[in-house]
Amino acid sequence: MGLGTTSLFYSGDAAPPNVAEEGSVCTIAPTASLGAAYYPLEELGVRADVHVSVARPEPVFRVAGDEVARFGQPAVVISLGLEVRP
Repeated sequence: MGLGTTSLFYSGDAAPPNVAEEGSVCTIAPTASLGAAYYPLEELGVRADVHVSVARPEPVFRVAGDEVARFGQPAVVISLGLEVRP
């Protein structure tokens, strides 16, 4: 369990009659993680982790009034790796 923050910065160009904008959005992202490791050899193992995070407020990007991107609803990251014990 944890708490993270995300800062998104944006800027754009627009042709008339549209208006270019720039700015930033900051969010808070509570996170939860779960992982497990298996060691088929004494010094070498395989590890899997799952991280889940939800950004609040949810960043939504619009172009010419249309929603084009949304971030953090929820974000799920799965990782697989090797672990070496000394």
